[in-house]
Amino acid sequence: MLTRRVFLAVAASLTGLGTMTGLPALSRPLQPLRDTRRPLRLGLHADPQGRLIIASDAPPCLQPLIRPEAVDSVFGEGTNDSLTQPDHWRMIETGMFSGEALYTPSEQDAAFHMWHACHKPTSEAYEALIGLFEEGTGSLCGWHVPEFGLSFVEHPCTPRLALVTFDRLEDIPRLAKAITARDKSITLDPRPRSALRI
Repeated sequence: MLTRRVFLAVAASLTGLGTMTGLPALSRPLQPLRDTRRPLRLGLHADPQGRLIIASDAPPCLQPLIRPEAVDSVFGEGTNDSLTQPDHWRMIETGMFSGEALYTPSEQDAAFHMWHACHKPTSEAYEALIGLFEEGTGSLCGWHVPEFGLSFVEHPCTPRLALVTFDRLEDIPRLAKAITARDKSITLDPRPRSALRI
């Protein structure tokens, strides 16, 4: 017969079993952290030709990533294939991975080209703004929005080169207001900054 005392003793033993064996006491497997969309802060950077290039506040060079085999060994086979680079950076920032589990991709690595295409400061600004200013004219490699003096330039090369240039200093405050009115999570700092390495 199962008495209350026996039931409580067994329940306490099973609860403590996970901590004694070093295994998590949770019934579901460990899940990777996913990046949450951060507010995007854009800035204006002068270039040698006198144009202003709009870029995000993302790091100017590729940050270390978690080795695919390290991700798969912790979260299960194939998990790395479902993660984005910002997911990697979030897990690194929280201390889930460090040291030998990290690597910096070389120029021949597909992760390097992915960073250029999506997460480089100029590419990130390009992707964010081209979706907001669809009223322009042009083609796939060049798009101009005369109302705001914006030009979207994309060179079909590897690694990807995508820029948003701005040529009317007097319209900076108006452009900043237009960006925030179209998407509250994106802001433009109206003060021009130092040159940006492209």
